[in-house]
Amino acid sequence: MAKTITVCVAGNPNVGKSVVFNALTGSRQHVGNWPGKTVERAEGVFQYQGWVIRLVDLPGTYSLAAQSPEEIIARDYILSGEPDIVLDIVDATSLERNLNLTLQILELTDQVVVALNLMDEVKRQGWEIDPSALEADLGVPVVPIVAIEGEGLPELMAAVLAVATGKRQNHPVMVDYGLTVGGYVESLEADLAHMKVKGRRRWVVLKLLEDDPQIVEAFQQGDLAACHLKPDGDAVAASPKALRSLLSRAVRLREEIRPDAKVEIVRRRFEFAHDVVHRVAHRLRPVEQSLTERIDRIVTHKVWSWPIMLAMLAFVFWITIKGGEIGGAWLE
Repeated sequence: MAKTITVCVAGNPNVGKSVVFNALTGSRQHVGNWPGKTVERAEGVFQYQGWVIRLVDLPGTYSLAAQSPEEIIARDYILSGEPDIVLDIVDATSLERNLNLTLQILELTDQVVVALNLMDEVKRQGWEIDPSALEADLGVPVVPIVAIEGEGLPELMAAVLAVATGKRQNHPVMVDYGLTVGGYVESLEADLAHMKVKGRRRWVVLKLLEDDPQIVEAFQQGDLAACHLKPDGDAVAASPKALRSLLSRAVRLREEIRPDAKVEIVRRRFEFAHDVVHRVAHRLRPVEQSLTERIDRIVTHKVWSWPIMLAMLAFVFWITIKGGEIGGAWLE
């Protein structure tokens, strides 16, 4: 009997997730809703080298901050432990913006493979991205693809299988949040360790400092499972009182961060993404502009746009006044 690997497909909206999903699963898919939500859920299966690959398409989202149903669904599903691999589809033409989500995914799980989509468009725009350098910076496999053409998909699935079977060991990068935030994270993480709990402790304390509503509520209720944590081995589960005490300390530390803890954490992620893109992406030649883009550049020019606009208005007025007379004469 073939073994099954569950892969969830994550990424920003409009990065080619559905194209990859459809190319891999073909007609072997079905669509429904996530439990208790009206957000669409797509699943499909296919076979690869004797394995049954179950593909789950997560809702497109720019973040995992739990500010929308899509973000909550994507985050909770990754944290549930059900997926063996997270396949992160990245728009290579907007790499810096897309890496914000990638870095958040890497804080949730080590089992990640990054698909660098739209590499043909990157070349058209005169850029070059080094997948090997990006892979070294992120600590997970990075596979260049052109999803709409099917290019790179065999290599992508080979990377997924290598990570899922343990042939490839990932070592995800840890974002440097600075002395203040980083110090608070280490301190709160140590407190959780002393409470004999395991799980994504670093991610949980970051969420406390960001004032994440879902995690804060779980600590207020003293619900260890809702915090995505669990007792370490045979240890007794942390008491609700201990969790609320840790929450109070996190609130005090959060208030000491200026200007704002959440803003500082997000800023550090984008700063890290910016540095990564600066290292791995290089301009090769000027962008190859289409005819439409060349026309747009002229008619929206800060100098030539004014006389062009005035000439067009004059032409419209002439058509309205004189042109009507010519047409009327022809009709007579």
